[in-house]
Amino acid sequence: YAVSCAIINSFNLLPVYPLDGGQYFQAVLFNRHYLIEFFFQLTTLLLLIAIAFTIQDVLIGLFAFFLLFGLPRLLRDGKIAHELPSQSNWTSRDLSADQLRMIKKKLFDLDLKFYKNRDARKHLHERIEGIWIRIINRKMSAGLSVVFIAVYLLVLVLSFIILSATFQFEQGIVSTGS
Repeated sequence: YAVSCAIINSFNLLPVYPLDGGQYFQAVLFNRHYLIEFFFQLTTLLLLIAIAFTIQDVLIGLFAFFLLFGLPRLLRDGKIAHELPSQSNWTSRDLSADQLRMIKKKLFDLDLKFYKNRDARKHLHERIEGIWIRIINRKMSAGLSVVFIAVYLLVLVLSFIILSATFQFEQGIVSTGS
C-alpha cells in the first residue's frame, strides 16, 4: 500500500498539466510567458519518452504520446493569452462581451481547424475559459517564483527519496523472507 501511494504521489508531482505538479508550475512560473511553458512541456515530454524507453514502460510512453498532441494547442492558447492584454483593458475579473469577441477572433485566426471541427467546437467554452484564466492570473515576481520552485523541487526530491527507500525496504523484506 505504501509503495502504491508513493508512486501515485511521485507521478502526480510531475510538472505536466493537468497533474498537480503542472498546475503548480502553471501558477508559479508559466504565467510569466507562454514560451517558457511550451519549452518546459516539450522538455518534460522528451524526458518521459526517454524514461519510457529506458525502463520499457508502455504506460509512460502512452502518457507521453498523448501529451504530444496537446503541445500545438498549448502554444496557440498561450500566444493568444499573451497578446490580448496589450490590446484592451483586461484588469477586471469579469469577461466582457468585447473581450469574449476578441478571444474568439484570435482563436479563429490562429486555429481555423478548430472551428471546422464540430466536436471541437463543443469545447469552445472550456478553451475560452482557459485563455481567460491565463490572462487574469497575476504574474508572480521572479524572486517569489524561485522560492516556490525551490519548495516544489524539495518536495519532489523528498517524494522520490521516500519512494526509493520504500522500494529498498520492500526488497529487504522479500530477500530475507524467502
